[in-house]
Amino acid sequence: MKKILLIAPLPPPMHGSNYMAKLFLELNFPKGITVKSYNCSYISEIKNIGKFSLKKIILLLKHLLNLIKITVSYRPKYVIFIPAFNYYNLLRDFIFVFISFLLGNKNILWIHSGTTFDLKLSNKPFYNLISKNIFSISTCIVPCSSFLPKKNYMYFSEENKIYPINNGIEDLQNNKDIDFKKSGFLKIVFISNMELTKGWKVLFDAALLITSYSSKISFEFYGNPTSNSTKNEIEKLFDEVRDENIFYNGPVYGDEKIIALKSADLFCFPTYYPTEAFPLVILEAMACGLPVVTTDQGGITEAIIDGKGGFIVKKNDPKDLAEKLEILINDKELRLKMGQFNRQRYLENFTLEKFEENWIKFFNTLGTDKNESK
Repeated sequence: MKKILLIAPLPPPMHGSNYMAKLFLELNFPKGITVKSYNCSYISEIKNIGKFSLKKIILLLKHLLNLIKITVSYRPKYVIFIPAFNYYNLLRDFIFVFISFLLGNKNILWIHSGTTFDLKLSNKPFYNLISKNIFSISTCIVPCSSFLPKKNYMYFSEENKIYPINNGIEDLQNNKDIDFKKSGFLKIVFISNMELTKGWKVLFDAALLITSYSSKISFEFYGNPTSNSTKNEIEKLFDEVRDENIFYNGPVYGDEKIIALKSADLFCFPTYYPTEAFPLVILEAMACGLPVVTTDQGGITEAIIDGKGGFIVKKNDPKDLAEKLEILINDKELRLKMGQFNRQRYLENFTLEKFEENWIKFFNTLGTDKNESK
């Protein structure tokens, strides 16, 4: 019997890594693999990510105590952590991993960040030290994309400890009862948190360039405000341009999100978010058969093939983005071809069933590798 314990934040709020943790817990594992979880969440709203508070310190102590209690009662052989790679959160997560190591658990780091190499180059010796040791005391490293450069992890661990497992999501096309209508406009959609480095402002500026000479194109933005893009700031910017073809609609979830994607002609996600790894919203757009215009950030190019499933554009460059969007705006046949390519690529690689299959294969290898026998 392989007992697995997942120590990770769960929704709310909803974002990539905690949503994948939720999906992980819903997988159907075979007999011989049991999975238990502990929700070590610190926040309930996106805007509080990365902010220090006394409440978080108290929660940290509570979570550490519960980790010890669960280890004693459940006695897992493997404990999965999803570490965050910024200064204070990594220190916090290292404490968890180190305590788990002292308790005799075999730690698995499930990586949802593309910036560990940058940590190695930072000028913070203590940060480098904990970065190195959080990997060295772990049995396995599971990046969510094999396109996150392996050198990011090989600086801190042996190559045979790395087992990439792609994110996978349920097929949005299965929701056939959802009604939606196509407008008379060609609709380009952005969906994410309204974090500046997610690229929404880049698309906004590109939209201004395009709508200045075309009135049959609609740009729709969906997402939660954040600390660097407050609701008032976002609404003020959109109100000031008074462009009837550029809209901010706030966050969308569930069926509303599916409608936003299915009613679109094109998905755009020009992210340059530092810790971007393998964005779920891109997989959702692929599942809906949309062409995607995005950037080479994190592991995105494992999903989107430049020239086949969409276009990879320069980061933080509205002009380049506008030029690539124009190609698709003016070529319906190409949009459909790229959307079909993405749909097939999703079905072959990024379904929830494939995600489940890959985790089961991984768990079946545990205990058979050389690093496990030491």
